[in-house]
Amino acid sequence: MPSLGSIARRGALISRTQDATGWGTTIQAVGRPIGYVLDLLARPAYASASAALAIQEARSLPEIFQAALRGLTGEQRASYRDVAVRAGLSEEPLIEAFRGIPILGASPAGIVGFLGDVFLDPTSYIGIGGLNRAGIMARRGLGETAQALAPRAARELAQEATERARAALNVPREILEEARRSGGYLPSAVQRALEPAPATYQEIAQRAPRSAQALAGLRDIVTFAGFGPSSLPGGLGAIARRGQAALFRALERTGQRLADVPLVERVMQDVSSMGTGIRRVFRERIREMEGRVQYRQILSRRAATEFNRNIREIAERYGVDREELRRAVVIEAERPPGVAAMLGPDRLVRYRPKGSETIGEIAQRFGIDPETLKLINGMEWVRDDVPLAKQLGEETVFQVPTPVEAVLAGERLYEHQAKLLAMERERRIPTPEFESERIRYVHRALDPASEKAMREADREFFRRNVPVFSVRHGAQKGRRIDADRYIAEINQAAIEGRTAQVWREADGTIHWERPEGWQISADKQYIWKREGGDIRRADRYIVVTDVPQKNPALPRRPVFSESPAYIMYQRENMTIKVTEAADAINDLIEVGTREGWAVRNVTEELAQELRDAGWRQVTAPRFGELLDGVWFHHEAADEMERFFDLYFNRQTQNIFASAMKGLTSWWRDMTLYMFPAYYVRNVLTGILKNYYAGINPLDARAYYKGQVFAVYRWLDAMAPRSAKAAELRDQLARLSWKDVHGKKWTLQELSDLYTSRSLNFGYFDQFDERKVIENIFGEARRGFDALSLIPFMPGGRNIWVKLGRDVGTFLEDGFRGTLFIDQILKGETVEHAANMVRARHFDYRDIPDWLRSARDWAVPFVTWAWKNIPDEIMNLATQPGKIARIQHAYRAVELEAEGPKPGRHEVPDYLPMPLYIGRDEDGNAVFTNALNAWAFADLASWAQNPLGEAFNLLNGVIQEVWSQTINFDLYRRREIVPRELAEVGFTLGPPTEPFGLPSRVQSALETLRAVGTATNIARAYMGLGERSLPNVIAQTLTSIGTYPTNPYYAEVAPYRNVQNAAAYLRGRIRGALQRAQEAEALGDTRRAEHERRQAERYTEMMRQLAGRLPVLLPQTGEPTP
Repeated sequence: MPSLGSIARRGALISRTQDATGWGTTIQAVGRPIGYVLDLLARPAYASASAALAIQEARSLPEIFQAALRGLTGEQRASYRDVAVRAGLSEEPLIEAFRGIPILGASPAGIVGFLGDVFLDPTSYIGIGGLNRAGIMARRGLGETAQALAPRAARELAQEATERARAALNVPREILEEARRSGGYLPSAVQRALEPAPATYQEIAQRAPRSAQALAGLRDIVTFAGFGPSSLPGGLGAIARRGQAALFRALERTGQRLADVPLVERVMQDVSSMGTGIRRVFRERIREMEGRVQYRQILSRRAATEFNRNIREIAERYGVDREELRRAVVIEAERPPGVAAMLGPDRLVRYRPKGSETIGEIAQRFGIDPETLKLINGMEWVRDDVPLAKQLGEETVFQVPTPVEAVLAGERLYEHQAKLLAMERERRIPTPEFESERIRYVHRALDPASEKAMREADREFFRRNVPVFSVRHGAQKGRRIDADRYIAEINQAAIEGRTAQVWREADGTIHWERPEGWQISADKQYIWKREGGDIRRADRYIVVTDVPQKNPALPRRPVFSESPAYIMYQRENMTIKVTEAADAINDLIEVGTREGWAVRNVTEELAQELRDAGWRQVTAPRFGELLDGVWFHHEAADEMERFFDLYFNRQTQNIFASAMKGLTSWWRDMTLYMFPAYYVRNVLTGILKNYYAGINPLDARAYYKGQVFAVYRWLDAMAPRSAKAAELRDQLARLSWKDVHGKKWTLQELSDLYTSRSLNFGYFDQFDERKVIENIFGEARRGFDALSLIPFMPGGRNIWVKLGRDVGTFLEDGFRGTLFIDQILKGETVEHAANMVRARHFDYRDIPDWLRSARDWAVPFVTWAWKNIPDEIMNLATQPGKIARIQHAYRAVELEAEGPKPGRHEVPDYLPMPLYIGRDEDGNAVFTNALNAWAFADLASWAQNPLGEAFNLLNGVIQEVWSQTINFDLYRRREIVPRELAEVGFTLGPPTEPFGLPSRVQSALETLRAVGTATNIARAYMGLGERSLPNVIAQTLTSIGTYPTNPYYAEVAPYRNVQNAAAYLRGRIRGALQRAQEAEALGDTRRAEHERRQAERYTEMMRQLAGRLPVLLPQTGEPTP
């Protein structure tokens, strides 16, 4: 450690150097790895400002060049604020009341200087390796068709395709010849070589290799203000285009050669989120399928919600009970056509007469003769012209026919189910038709409330256990509860206890008890017996009985939902999943035939040749007949089987795995969702991420569209439960904007496209089955849970976590929607806009398999680091101009700060991006962590302390266990129990402020962010430490706080580590007594009393030490408070 004298000498040297050369920024002065890079980025700005200063002083041209050179080498860190001051602009704040407040207290010289630094910095206009201005316009369809350069680019593309054909999979030549003769498959690389090259600049910009784009003049290695060497006139431009194309081609070939190295290929498979080669094809198709599934589910939810609303309106129009009418609609859907004309008891609903209604008025409303209505209710004596309330009383309930609109709704429900079956049959999905002479098919959806109340054995009985990704679903299996019964009949029988368990064989034989000699399965869902070489099996089956059973097979409550809308949604959801799975498999096969790793419809001779070459078929019963007759290259077959087994089989987790995942999820919820600061940081990060994507942070029009988009999606989620929300949503849905081509895009269309591309899968996953159920029903299905108010309840029952998630979803939709809409309105394709959103705001599901397991088990925030660090490195490499502009804003704040600029020794090492904002009344430098919201700060943190940052990603409970084990808080970089005390037996450590808890206990409790926050607020409230209460509260609410520098944080840190326990305790006692005296002098009796108690605690520890380590007493004496 350097001595205090050396620090002072170095500080003086730094001050003299600053006076001579100007101030850069705090991060540059620190000398960290990222600071060095940022300093290099700022050199052109220094050169520009230094030259401007020289011009102001009327220097000669050589002197101006020398000044610029000093800026480039970092010897002179001038800024345009210096130029503005020299020009006579004031350094005083424009608004005196805001003096000392960053940004608000800006001076005229500071404002002009910032604008000069931004607009006159050459780095601000530099781009690396991207499309130039012509390329961007061409990609958006604003360029001309290819005439002069496009043919050359097309030939380049054809040449590249030919080379890729040579590198195609090693397929035997005779198979190629046979396939060519028989019109069969050809490897995709060969097909691409035979396809016509792109004919327009737009096609080249969208899908050609970079080398072809460079040859077409659409991409440059370096651009300045959007223009590159390819924009040069005449022969110079042609030479630049050919040279850059050759360089890009060399890079592409090098990348391909590296990708072909087995080790590199294996690493890329495990590191890349989508994998490479065939695996990438699989995952891309699955992601597309997931997007379509979610999009169709939203449409299904809307249709089901509207259906439910229609039923509610019918119930309100006729004045009948809502649940009664829903039950009637389901009965009408199940009733066969021949029975529908009968008016039996099951076609009646209850009705309570209103006010002065007469039986004649009621009969007219329901379209029935008054006498028939009297007969149905056994009230022939009722008079037609006297209100029923006077004749029968206010509480009388009448039986009336099911309204005709409800009968039609039942028919609509049945037709919907039949339509779904037809969709599945069209794709060769093995869904059998339901056969019954008594009822028609209507899906039996387990009632959500009943499922929660069931025993595990009962839930297992209803569970279908089908793979997530397959063409099979539960409705394809035979019914296991009295197949010919109406849903209403089964529910009534369950309520009355009239259900019994039997065992039924495939031929219909029923066993009321388990026959002797039969074995029962582990899950108790079937019995079996071996007879010779055959096995007889009887499945568990439930029948409705005439009399109540002592031990009924079903719980005494409704088992199946009688909500038509919910039944509609659940059944359609099954169809959506299996039809999209079928389409994905068919698409994979189609791609395989083009790519050369799949063949279908082959002859016997060709099949034998394929088999000899290592090709084979994939057996997967979950896909029915879809894979029959399809042959795959052995690598493709292996990958398909591995992929299916890894991702789409239900896996049973052991208790430990479930506990670890639950603990990690709970700790993450407690750390993030209940704290406003988290959302403030997300807002600032979202703005900067959109800035990288081309949206100016001050572009109010773009952000207005994004916020309207977020409001629309929020209203769409609320619409089923609020008529007003539905009305506002419908009004917003028609709102539209025109893109650069004049096409109108409605808000609903944009939202549907956004969902169909799975862009709402950010950190806050929107799809929540519970919310869908509530939306369809139109109301929550359970009452208020008082336990949800407890802050530390698990997330599923924690109202604060739920509220936080909703806020996070709204903010996420706002920033993602802003970028998505902005890209589309600029003329980009929907796919490009979607990819831009994924690139800037990340798809949190799109990570490697091993990382997903680590995230679920122990590292809840690893996805952000995994996505953000490469993104920020790429931004630094390809968009240095935008990084430079942000740095100029950073520097402008520091240059405006009052007081001497901080020396290297004053900069806190615990802030990754410290921002100097001035000095306090004691002359200490004060910093803020405002730039922690800049995602680039993560790159600075990882560059400075990679091991520490990796450790900080862990579940806080795991972090604390490790910290307690090694007795060192890696987050605060200090010992939990001072070593001197731990060595003499104080295992729990000294008391800590402000609650007096032992340091180990306090550290363990602060694993919860809420405890740490409460501790900081209490310390500030009691006047303990250097930070004020408003400062701590501001950081709690916004994540932005201020941090004064003092010897504890500076490089004079050797003096904070005492060498023995006695000296340590003596210092604590004296410090507490001194603070008590100061508090008394100020009249703060509460703080004085607190400090005295602290001194007493440390004194007691000294007394205990005396018995174990008496040698300390002669050295220190026994202190007295």
